Amino acid sequence: MKKLITFILTTILAASLLALPCSAEETEPKETKKPPVSIPDVLTEPFGGGPMVEFKGDGYKIEFDTGETKAPFLTSDKRAVIEIVHSVEPGRASEKEKKMFADIAAKNGERDTATARIYPLYFEGHIKLDRNIRVSIDLPAEALDGGYDLEMFHIKDDGTVEYLKDADLQYTTAPDGSIARITFKTKEFSTFFTAKKGLDLSDYLDKSSAEALKSATTTNTTTTTVATTTTPETTSSADTTAENKSSDSNITTIALVSAAAGGGGVLIGVLIAIVILKKKKK
Repeated sequence: MKKLITFILTTILAASLLALPCSAEETEPKETKKPPVSIPDVLTEPFGGGPMVEFKGDGYKIEFDTGETKAPFLTSDKRAVIEIVHSVEPGRASEKEKKMFADIAAKNGERDTATARIYPLYFEGHIKLDRNIRVSIDLPAEALDGGYDLEMFHIKDDGTVEYLKDADLQYTTAPDGSIARITFKTKEFSTFFTAKKGLDLSDYLDKSSAEALKSATTTNTTTTTVATTTTPETTSSADTTAENKSSDSNITTIALVSAAAGGGGVLIGVLIAIVILKKKKK
């Protein structure tokens, strides 16, 4: 009997120990998701009854009308866009994407992705539209530093990167200089990311994007060079060099005459200049 009781107790204990990992897994907190967005049944303007051209949500804004002359959006497309933009998670990226971001930063000699101004915007869901919409996304405080011009990129389904040359990227900054809101145009969704203008992403860009980015970078460099060579500081420096080539006697004479004239004694200044010149002749 004792052996039977011992066997039963041992079996119960073993079963309890085996059940512990399962219980731990069940009690792990699940990933929190945003509550579903409340979308009006009829997507129209509050006044006038025309088609809705703008939708504002918690931390984002969508502009459906960007000036392109096309038929109005279908209500179903508007609803899909709103649901996708509502799902945005600033800063989220997969492990593969994080590795790509780190590689881009390292290749360009940046200390990390923060100094490279690489910052992802993740959207749940996918849609491809026949025209652009404009999206504004609020960023967490101090998530992305300002101070540099940025470019916008889109990670396609096949993993290659598309340069959004027509994104018309705009951003507003907070009082501390960090970027508070990003606004850009797009026709489709997945994961986007920003990067400091001028970074080399050739290892990841598709062919057309690589050519477009190279062209944009070349244009920016040329413009900067021309602007630098025509600055007033450059002209001022050249003038100073030319003056330094003049003889010492001429510089001394001009300086004295100017000083004397400034004080009102023009005649005295001229006499002093003549005396100095005579002394030098001796």
